[in-house]
Amino acid sequence: MADLRQACDRCHDKKLRCPKQTGSQTCSRCAKASVPCIFSPPTRSLLRNGALGDGQQPDMAAFDWASLLELDQVSNGSPNGDTSQNPNPFTITPPVSDNADTPSPSNISELTHLMASLDRIHGDFPLSSIHRHMSIEMVKYISQSEAARFDLQSTLELMLQQGQQLALLYPQVLKKAKRHANRPPEDDLCTIPDCMHHMRQSLRARQPPIMDHSLLNLLIACHLRLLDIFDNIMDHSRVCASLFSTLPKESEPNFAIPEIRIGSFVAPRDSAASIMTTMLVELQSSLEARCRDLSEMVISAADETSLDSRVLSLQCEALALRAVGTLADIKELRAKLFSSGILK
Repeated sequence: MADLRQACDRCHDKKLRCPKQTGSQTCSRCAKASVPCIFSPPTRSLLRNGALGDGQQPDMAAFDWASLLELDQVSNGSPNGDTSQNPNPFTITPPVSDNADTPSPSNISELTHLMASLDRIHGDFPLSSIHRHMSIEMVKYISQSEAARFDLQSTLELMLQQGQQLALLYPQVLKKAKRHANRPPEDDLCTIPDCMHHMRQSLRARQPPIMDHSLLNLLIACHLRLLDIFDNIMDHSRVCASLFSTLPKESEPNFAIPEIRIGSFVAPRDSAASIMTTMLVELQSSLEARCRDLSEMVISAADETSLDSRVLSLQCEALALRAVGTLADIKELRAKLFSSGILK
């Protein structure tokens, strides 16, 4: 083991102390993650001690570019690679931590995963345009074939989960953006004559944005994609409601609704459709209120002379208008479904 690292590759990459015990085949961290526990040769020491033979070229793919400072020190001050004689003051060893817990994901990471999930739902959902320019009988046939291929029940359940996650992320993102936007004017309050902020102002005349536009735009993108899914559901629901009016009076609607369980109570299938519609209305109402909070925060914090702030304000305004329109469509459709007897 003299020619291998003292830490496995996974612990080494994460700058963690490897918990591998003597005689064990794998460390507890790799075992917990169910990944191979691999010990690679120390690239830096091999390069320092001349492990490469004469005429051999190092593998550039395995070359550690962070060792350039140390290699420069070796060539100038310590030919034998003994860095203890002439330590490099610019080389900083990262602190080693025994904490193997994964840090909590950032809002950017959570929104990115949420956007990817919503986009998959939107991509898998049948387009409402397939119902155009065809007879009623053809629409019935196409709808039945799509229903056999598409798992609407699981999709609705997943969409509700993602919508609730977006509603939970909204306050966190707004809190972070608001804290950033309302930061104190430290430069104006500074009384240090030779403070570095004077040099910073001379080096960078353009002030950084007062809001995290990347974070807010990602939040807006997730909300827009969810509205795309809702609008698609509304279009399909309108077609189904129109087709139901052409069926015999004794026909009963067939709802592909996820099971709704409250404790030991399981809602009947016909009642589950009404409950699901109410849940969609409540979710959209919550998101529409969150969107209004976003618009108010951006408008109050935005600099009217900043182009990116004005663009962000317009995006928030457009999102708010669309959220209001989608919520109104859902409420209108729910009223029609109840009045026609489809929902009870």
